[in-house]
Amino acid sequence: LAGKELWSIALIAPVLVQPPVSGEEGCVYLVDNGCLRYIRNGEIKWSTPPIFGDRTCITVTGGNCALVLDGGMLYLYDPAGESIFKRLISKEGDSFGIPPAVDPEGRIYVLSDKHLYCLE
Repeated sequence: LAGKELWSIALIAPVLVQPPVSGEEGCVYLVDNGCLRYIRNGEIKWSTPPIFGDRTCITVTGGNCALVLDGGMLYLYDPAGESIFKRLISKEGDSFGIPPAVDPEGRIYVLSDKHLYCLE
């Protein structure tokens, strides 16, 4: 809070349309070089294979899970790096680029240029 650097991690090719997202207890998610990376207290704990594009959006849910939107595909990863689900949102040619939102009941809202989707 005083502006003192706590840690720094070198990146290869971070997605610049999405800022890093932070969860609880020093948890940070970001996409770098096509990989979703989970950083905790300045250390990369795990990375996915390079499957994500340069317009990937992330939201952290309760419990430090990462809700990742890449084009029309929605992914959910737990803090251990396990994939909870992967779902195609639309086959109608929608354009996505806004992080998904989660309400207090756990419903997921995804906005495209044509539709607002709600998933349970």
